[in-house]
Amino acid sequence: MMTNVLASGPGIGSPAFSFDRNFLRSGDLLLALRINNFCHIEAVYGQRVATAAAMEIRDALERWVPGTQAHLSRDDLIEAAVPLSSRNRQLALATMIESLCMGFMLHPLLVEEHKFHVSVSAGYAQIIEIYTPENAVALLEECHDMLRATWSAPEFNAAWGKEWKAGYRTDMASAVTFLNQIDRGETFLAWQPIVKADKKGTILYYEALLRISSEDGTHISCGQAIRCLERLGLSRVLDRHCVSAVLDQLEDDPIVCLGVNVSAQNASFHLNGQDAFWNELRKRLAENRSLGPRLVIEITESWPASSQKDLSDFVRTLSRFGCRIAIDDFGSGHNGLRQLLTLKPDIVKLDSFFMRTAGETEQTRNTFRHALGLARSLVPLVIVEGVETAAHEQMAREEGATWLQGFQLSHPSLVRGWLDASYRDCVQALLDFKAHFKRPCDDSPAA
Repeated sequence: MMTNVLASGPGIGSPAFSFDRNFLRSGDLLLALRINNFCHIEAVYGQRVATAAAMEIRDALERWVPGTQAHLSRDDLIEAAVPLSSRNRQLALATMIESLCMGFMLHPLLVEEHKFHVSVSAGYAQIIEIYTPENAVALLEECHDMLRATWSAPEFNAAWGKEWKAGYRTDMASAVTFLNQIDRGETFLAWQPIVKADKKGTILYYEALLRISSEDGTHISCGQAIRCLERLGLSRVLDRHCVSAVLDQLEDDPIVCLGVNVSAQNASFHLNGQDAFWNELRKRLAENRSLGPRLVIEITESWPASSQKDLSDFVRTLSRFGCRIAIDDFGSGHNGLRQLLTLKPDIVKLDSFFMRTAGETEQTRNTFRHALGLARSLVPLVIVEGVETAAHEQMAREEGATWLQGFQLSHPSLVRGWLDASYRDCVQALLDFKAHFKRPCDDSPAA
């Protein structure tokens, strides 16, 4: 739990720092911004580097809106007073905070010879009444209360030694390269279909998988780099990028159904600050109600959720827009049965481990059978992942699997396979997809 900086360090109204009484007006913004991974940066790169990084963030805040006053309230905490123009005041405050935080996270800092990314979250409050030092202090306390409730970085233990520090440096170097590739548009989506076991021509939907080209032109999976981002607490940048790209595709192709991965770590609307994440997603789903019923959000749980309450709210909100919720890699990671029963997903995707090992012994075959049966008892639709060979496909069919995914059926491809199908077949596929997940809201005008 964070210490109240008003009690532990200089703040508004203190002798060490105060805002110009004539500076703030009704409608202006007070901000408390936390560097979530400050202690990690300090442990790995040193106190001087970490402090310089915080000062760079402070200076960037002052450049964000001309006239902003910002100061370091604590090593990892920056307080700011932001004079908003009439135009900025018309923007949704949460959207502004999201844009600010995601901008800080996407672009690396270069301090001395070290290049790294920061993870940030913010508490914020708008001055509604006429400014006085007293109500400014109360509003700043509001900012800190909000900040305490937001996500913070992965666990840090000061006793972790050289091996952890070396691993952190390696992960950060990978993150710097990978996020730069994303920012430069060098990554792309490949599409892999979910195929019906007894009829290869029937496709449930296509999953979007992020890829990058090697020097020889080979399309490489980004899985290792994605895991680095998760360990560093930076993967929300990636997930927002991929979801936005899939929404673009859904808008371009109004009868296709697509799936996209979202880390459980990022399945919250409050990662950057209260209600300051996934604003673009919610806005686009609200403005075009045809998108949600054709979108599958695949929640991956290689890292635990930032908050079980936030995860439930995330699932419930997207379900109201008609999105289908899938739990990815069931049987691995952090997805327990209790959580599955709480979330009530539409789809479970059985982890590829079960399929990959099913043919090794009678026991592993039984394990696959029981895992498949358990998943089918929990949700109406189960997808078996990792179908890489003809033997895998045969075993899955023998055990009664209905939907399959893997190289045996189709490799991820840049080619959008649905474009090769006839319009009539595409419409029928969309109707079939919706029929699997019939909900009362699907017949409403909003859906």
